[in-house]
Amino acid sequence: MIRELKQAEEENGHRYQTVCELLSQVVPGMTGVEPLPQGNKLTLKFWQETKKQGKKFRWSFPALNMSDGTLRALGILIALNQIPIPPLVAIEEPEATIHPGALGVLMDAFNEGKARSQILVTTHCPDLLDHPSVTDENLRLVEFREGETLLLPVGAVSKSAIKKRLATYGELLRENQLVPQEHPPSWKPQLLFDFQPLPKKS
Repeated sequence: MIRELKQAEEENGHRYQTVCELLSQVVPGMTGVEPLPQGNKLTLKFWQETKKQGKKFRWSFPALNMSDGTLRALGILIALNQIPIPPLVAIEEPEATIHPGALGVLMDAFNEGKARSQILVTTHCPDLLDHPSVTDENLRLVEFREGETLLLPVGAVSKSAIKKRLATYGELLRENQLVPQEHPPSWKPQLLFDFQPLPKKS
């Protein structure tokens, strides 16, 4: 993560500035982050500003003093803005250790990043599903059936509830009512993993 941030800072100032600006929305008062050499290694230094009695105070903190949520959010933002641009960015459970109020910032970053890379996000978080960018076209449900993990489109029942504004995707997930579509004749389910039985020992 640190080397990717340093590379973005050196090769593309716009991408580096984007990471800093988005991080400031996740952590109020955060003004920047930069690589910090320590001997032959690199760590991070974070800058934060506070106001007291009309005066501004600027503080710096090493990565060791930052919360897990701050470091995780930074890692996600760097992954979305890394140089060179990757064809695929996969993020597992971005909600982990991150304050719910900051998830909207990450979702906006995902939506902006999809213009450069394919973004794949896995989640169990209903709040993420309620973001306006989530539709039945870009939402897939994962199910484990008979030894296979399948990636399935949203089912007609769930789509109908959304269309009639009876519930949101997040509410359906909370109530365990977000169900996948049964296999239509012209659609072949996408297989993620296929667990084959171990060969018998002779």
